[in-house]
Amino acid sequence: MTALPRTPSFRLDGKRALVTGAGRGIGLAAAAALADAGATVTLLARSAQEIEDAAQAIGNGAVAETLDVTDIEGIAAFFAARDPFHILVNNAGTNRPKPMWDVTPADYDAVLGLNLKAAFFVAQACARRMIDTATPGSLIHIGSQMGHVGGPNRSLYCASKWAMEGMNKSFALDLAVHNIRSNTIAPTFIETPLTQPMFADTAFRAEVLSKIKLGRIGQVEDLMGAILFLASNASAMMTGSSLVIDGGWTAERSRIGQRDDRIGHHPRTGHRPVRHGLPVRSIRLPPAPARHGPPALAAFHRLLCDGPTCRSNGRAQGPWHVRVRARRGPCRFCPRRTLARAFPAA
Repeated sequence: MTALPRTPSFRLDGKRALVTGAGRGIGLAAAAALADAGATVTLLARSAQEIEDAAQAIGNGAVAETLDVTDIEGIAAFFAARDPFHILVNNAGTNRPKPMWDVTPADYDAVLGLNLKAAFFVAQACARRMIDTATPGSLIHIGSQMGHVGGPNRSLYCASKWAMEGMNKSFALDLAVHNIRSNTIAPTFIETPLTQPMFADTAFRAEVLSKIKLGRIGQVEDLMGAILFLASNASAMMTGSSLVIDGGWTAERSRIGQRDDRIGHHPRTGHRPVRHGLPVRSIRLPPAPARHGPPALAAFHRLLCDGPTCRSNGRAQGPWHVRVRARRGPCRFCPRRTLARAFPAA
């Protein structure tokens, strides 16, 4: 009889989970999802009444704890006084959307202080307790699609979420030896109490919907399965990664690298320059001042190699190959050949 593989369990029975910013929105949804899967959940937030009501609604032994995650010493004491958690959902965050020229130091400290600094030290305190007790587990950081792209009036938010992605990858490398995983979830705009005032602006809502290819604003329920996946053994081989749940927002290719009819054909073969299946878009830079070097180095040139076996990244490129280089010289992909000719980019 053929032995069939068994699907890893999504159950979290016997696991302890902590969710920050758990009184509403994504945090509340995360706490509910983890509790439904059998975990004992602690809800953490500054607003006591809100999380107490949330814990009571969730049931299943959910506990409410009132604490400001920006209080670094308080966070360290909180973790030191408790059994280690197996799961952390690093969710507390904020946003102050405005043009970068209007951002004040107070805005910067508020957004980066909560979204990045507090997230770092919450994860650090949680991981230290896990390491001290040899407890394996999973750190889940709620990032954003804005940690993968940019957006107008989002300079602070993007800065914090891009930094979170880098922080997450380094956490993964540091903690893997202790069997602690670290991943992010990067959602698109989700309808929560934080975003509802934004969606009251019909023009803003229409712009957001135009970029979400699935044609609707995200709901907290869209993230609950991903949170459960990363918390459970179903993602046991996943660390240092990001689950982008954006309805297709970041899937659309930028114009860089797409077809550009201004690029000429090869003067001898008539072929159009192609690299990795896409026409090459060359870059023309303005001339540099003479003091910066010879004029030949002031702009990129497309150089054509006529080597019949020229290869790039281990892939044959045909009878000639286009490289973007600063000057003439040997083709580094077939050293015995020299570049046949060079001409300025269109």
